[in-house]
Amino acid sequence: MATRADGYPFIDVINFGSHYCAMWRWDDADQWTILHDKNRCRRIFASISEAVAATKAAKGSRKAIRAEVMAPAEPDMITSWRKEKARDVEDERARVFGGGKQTIVWANGRAVQIERRKLA
Repeated sequence: MATRADGYPFIDVINFGSHYCAMWRWDDADQWTILHDKNRCRRIFASISEAVAATKAAKGSRKAIRAEVMAPAEPDMITSWRKEKARDVEDERARVFGGGKQTIVWANGRAVQIERRKLA
């Protein structure tokens, strides 16, 4: 039994030559049901795209998508992840510029960043 992940039903269209009718089912093991109006008469459409769009509009909002509930992240995991990302940035900066943190010198009222490059 497979259902669609996006919350819409499986949709198919019946061609009657001059008009189309839409069929739908929630699960691939269910039987097909013809889309009908309030009087239980089948709805007739002029094109396939109209039939599919009307079926999605009518049935798509009926079955809610169930998202899995995730466990809240522990604060220690978040801080360790942030430290790891900061360490990765420092490692990349050391690999590219050949040093640790950047040195900033104030000259004539402007901040000048000193770059260190490794010789290959």
